Amino acid sequence: MVVLFVPTAVYLGLWQFDRSEQRTQRNQQLIEQLQAAPMELSSATDLATLTEWAPLRLSGRFESGTDVLVRRRLQDGFNGFYVLSSFRTDDARVFLVNRGWLLARGAANEEIVVPRPPAGDMALEGRWRNAEVITGEIPADLPPGQVLVINPEQIAERYPAVGRVNAQGYIQASEALSAQPDGLEVVMLPPLGQGPHLAYAVQWMIFGAAAILGWFLLAKREIRQQ
Repeated sequence: MVVLFVPTAVYLGLWQFDRSEQRTQRNQQLIEQLQAAPMELSSATDLATLTEWAPLRLSGRFESGTDVLVRRRLQDGFNGFYVLSSFRTDDARVFLVNRGWLLARGAANEEIVVPRPPAGDMALEGRWRNAEVITGEIPADLPPGQVLVINPEQIAERYPAVGRVNAQGYIQASEALSAQPDGLEVVMLPPLGQGPHLAYAVQWMIFGAAAILGWFLLAKREIRQQ
C-alpha cells in the first residue's frame, strides 16, 4: 500500500503545484489586461493574437431577435443566465456579446423575459473572451434559445438567427447593456485569489511523507516483536 500510495501522493502534489502556477500566471495576465487601455477593434485587428480578457472598443449596433441565454451561470452565489446578443460592427462583422447576467426566477422550464438590447448605433467597450470548449451537442430538452456553453460556432448552427458570428470568441461587455434599467447585472471578473491548490499540494506531500514514516515505525515495531 505504501509503494502505491507514495508515488500517487507525490504526483497529486506536483499536479496541485502546477495548478497553483497556472493560477498565478492567469492572475498576472488578468492584472495586465485590467491595467491596459482599450484597443479599437477594426477590420485590421488580428483576432488570433488577442489575449484572453484584452480590453476592446468597437462601434456598431445590436441585431434584434438574436438573444441566446447561457444556463447555469453563478454570480454572488445565485444561479442565473448570461445574455448573448449579436452585435454588427461598422465593418459588417458580427460578434456575440455577453450583455450581462440575469437572475434565474421560477421553474427551469418557464419562459424567460429577456431585456432588449440598446437600439441604434453605439460604441461598446468590453473584453475579449475565447470560445468555450464544446462538451457535446446542445441538449435537445433545453428550452428554445438556451445553451450551456458559449461556443459561437455551435450556437450559430443551432440558432441561425444570430447570424454568421465570429467563431473564435465573443465580447464580454464591461457594463450591463439593456434597454430597460436594472434588467441585467454586469458580469463579474474572475477572482484573483490563489485558490487552495498550494495548500493541497503541501497536504499531499505531507501525506506521502507520513506514509513512509508510518511504514518505517511499523516495520521497526515488527522487528522488535520478532
